[in-house]
Amino acid sequence: MKSNTFHLAVEAGSLKNTVQWYQTVLGCEIGMAEDGKWQDIDFWGNELTLHESEPRVAKSDDRNRHHVAM
Repeated sequence: MKSNTFHLAVEAGSLKNTVQWYQTVLGCEIGMAEDGKWQDIDFWGNELTLHESEPRVAKSDDRNRHHVAM
């Protein structure tokens, strides 16, 4: 069976702040969760999983390390 839905998992920083933004600003419904670890978001029929994470601090020499084809 083919499906046009997708599942995307991303680091989200503070789940408390991020989930609130998805709910209040974008109007998304929340789904299943593991407290303090991850939260599923109904992203208009697609599943977005937000993972609690620590902020990353990039070194100045790492900024342009990856090249993107245009």
